[in-house]
Amino acid sequence: MIKSDLYQTCLKGGYADFFEDRVDNTKIYKVFKKYHNDNDFQEQDFIEQVCESEAEAYELAMKSPRLLNIVPTYYFVNNVVIHRLFSIDDIEISQNYYLELFFCVELIKKESETKTLDFLKQCKVSSTVKGIHQSILDFHEVGINYMQDSSLIFTSEHDYKFIDFALIGPDGDEDNESTFIEVDINKLIHRYTDSGFFN
Repeated sequence: MIKSDLYQTCLKGGYADFFEDRVDNTKIYKVFKKYHNDNDFQEQDFIEQVCESEAEAYELAMKSPRLLNIVPTYYFVNNVVIHRLFSIDDIEISQNYYLELFFCVELIKKESETKTLDFLKQCKVSSTVKGIHQSILDFHEVGINYMQDSSLIFTSEHDYKFIDFALIGPDGDEDNESTFIEVDINKLIHRYTDSGFFN
């Protein structure tokens, strides 16, 4: 087993924060917190379900030829044990996290990041829009049913990767395909469908 000391990055979330191994800067670890948004204590059983839902979604995406290249690479790190966690100021903060609840993905050097729905709401007609719309359908097709909180990391103007997706939502919810895709997204891009852009 490999015992790792990890160091906090500026990337933070409601249920987890991101840490890096300073020896290997190609990977990033999402480690799940005991306190949601740093305030409300979360039981380990609940956080374990959230972690598993996200990690298993990455595993499914890795098996899909359509999704493989639009998500960060997922690494199987069963031989890694988190020994200690340190803040950006090098203060140990291990006590605030469930050290056994984490997964590891490729560190993406990004130009920008935005929520998927926000991007679609603000975008202009383009092949990128069409690709994102189709990709969300592809996620649902393989069983990745929670895209509501997903974000897009852009590595260039037209190249992107999805993050923050899961099999189900943190409250056990799934995005009903008819509401999330047909209602929410199609309303946002309705101005394009009339012209046959998505046909």
